[in-house]
Amino acid sequence: MRCYGRGEDLDREKTVSVIIPVVRDYRIYKAIESLKDQDCEIIVIQSGEEEWKDLKEFCEKNKVKFYYLKNATAPQAYNFGASIAKGDILVCGDSDTIFSKNFISDVKKYAKKGWITAGGWITLDFGEKLVIGDQAWFLYKSDYEKIGGYDESFTRYAYDVAFCLKAKKKGIKCRRIPQAIYYHPSTAQKRGFNVGREEAKANKKYGYQKTWRMIAWDVLEIWRIIRHMVGLIIGSII
Repeated sequence: MRCYGRGEDLDREKTVSVIIPVVRDYRIYKAIESLKDQDCEIIVIQSGEEEWKDLKEFCEKNKVKFYYLKNATAPQAYNFGASIAKGDILVCGDSDTIFSKNFISDVKKYAKKGWITAGGWITLDFGEKLVIGDQAWFLYKSDYEKIGGYDESFTRYAYDVAFCLKAKKKGIKCRRIPQAIYYHPSTAQKRGFNVGREEAKANKKYGYQKTWRMIAWDVLEIWRIIRHMVGLIIGSII
């Protein structure tokens, strides 16, 4: 990594790299379209049994960096992307995320060293989970390296939870701001035995949050869903 003198580092405009893992999700075309006219480096990392040739050609036409890592997990894809990214600031996105037209300029404006930051999103989700997910969050590359990247032992579930717990141990803070807007499909919170087990595993490994707090959050989520359903029922009747 290039080192800058004090004055140069303060004066020059920061650069941004966006890392997007994908397996076979056609919504990634919209994600790329929303970014290609913005001032950023776009890195697409495809995994799966076979290389997605149409996506590769699309990326090449639009000056997007495309890499194929056979059967790579999301943590492996993010870590690889971070290792080759040239930007001072990293945005870790999802293949089904659509970015607002000023997203990158807002990232440059609101990114702060020592923080993992997620902007505001427009969606119909029932609520927010109190951990930065992998839909579209950003941080300085130096902080990503300080954290040590994603824990690749978490392959499918709770790798974002483990990442934030690792960050806490390194003194990196998490916050959410409303200014950097992106769009994400309405999806219910992922729940189930495997998710709960992996979240508990992450918490045990990087110990920060009490288990009872995690259970309490799930209870609160259930209450929000029930309350929402009751409102729908009553609204339909009256």
